[in-house]
Amino acid sequence: MSLDQDIAHIRKEFPILHQKVRGASLVYLDNAATTQKPQAVIASISSYYEQYNANVHRGAHYLANLATDAMEKSRDAIQHFIGATHREEIIFTQGTTDGINLVAHAWAMTHLKIGDEILVALSEHHANIVPWQQVCKKTGAILKVIPLNPDGTWVADWKTYINAQTKLVSVGWVSNATGVVHPIHEMVEQAHNAGAKILVDAAQAVSHFPLQVAQLNCDWLVFSGHKLFGPTGIGVLFGKLDLLNAMEVYRTGGEMIKKVSFEGTTFQEAPLKFEAGTPHIQGIIGLGEAIRWFSNVGWEWIHKIEMQQIEWMKSVTAEVKALHWIGESERKTALYSFWSPQFHHADLGELLDQQGVAIRTGHHCTQPLWDAWNMSGTARASFALYNNEEDTVQLQKSLIKSIQLLIG
Repeated sequence: MSLDQDIAHIRKEFPILHQKVRGASLVYLDNAATTQKPQAVIASISSYYEQYNANVHRGAHYLANLATDAMEKSRDAIQHFIGATHREEIIFTQGTTDGINLVAHAWAMTHLKIGDEILVALSEHHANIVPWQQVCKKTGAILKVIPLNPDGTWVADWKTYINAQTKLVSVGWVSNATGVVHPIHEMVEQAHNAGAKILVDAAQAVSHFPLQVAQLNCDWLVFSGHKLFGPTGIGVLFGKLDLLNAMEVYRTGGEMIKKVSFEGTTFQEAPLKFEAGTPHIQGIIGLGEAIRWFSNVGWEWIHKIEMQQIEWMKSVTAEVKALHWIGESERKTALYSFWSPQFHHADLGELLDQQGVAIRTGHHCTQPLWDAWNMSGTARASFALYNNEEDTVQLQKSLIKSIQLLIG
């Protein structure tokens, strides 16, 4: 099967793509914000509600056993997908933001002290900045920032930002603002050499290349299901098992306890220790199905599709000279941020929408980056494995038409 045929086959599995938007065929290029869902994921959620809706772990009846089994099979699927050593290292969260906050409250708040340093990069999403600011406010720790080169990569001397005072590094593997892929393997090694822990934000990486956390040797890794063709409101925190069991509890309530009395409470070990209350059962089941679906496509084809999308976009960036394209690094995903000093990016996004092209505009939750670069934000087109050459051609045509309308 050719690459074009393979993408066409994949597109058939996404019902939402086969519609008109404002009279034009939908071109969905906002995948960094959220990916669309294949029919298999949609069906798995419907099946749960139609056939075995019940609460998990606690029930002694048939439906509860089915629901629990489906949920725990998703945990197993995620463990295999990210290469974790133990299934207990997989914690279900509300998403990337929730996972980062869990580590901030359950580890950083109790382990850091005055003068300790937390290291992030200038390109971080707000969700990987604000929790650490709160930790610093409460503990007296200091937030340090790795600057960026003009192409969006970390500065050449980024290793010098790690020192004896560095106790935590928390960095994104792929920038949601530029698409640049950062040298995470080297960062993990440098952090550990300095005696620091490291959290990897893989929200933008999870659908682009294998994570393999045991090989990576990171202490924590987080991602969101909706970036991986799964439901919203569900995510994963991976943590090394001994580290998870040594962390403080984050939320308290049902399911995460061993014994409750008015004299005191004892808690479960991971993963239940961090999964208080009724979980997002249908979301977990949907995420498991998304991972099974995605794994069936295979990393080889996924890589080929993205490399082809990058090649298609080279002609767009070369042809549409009225725009400044950001993040043109050799190591990047098929994500493109662009802007013009002649018009506002929001106006460009609105005109593209009128032609059926869905992109993102704004600061993309990376305001410190744009402030450092004296910009208010960008327009952003981000690809997934169902985007074909026709989508790229339509993007180019719509950009040219919109720019003509904006500047004449």
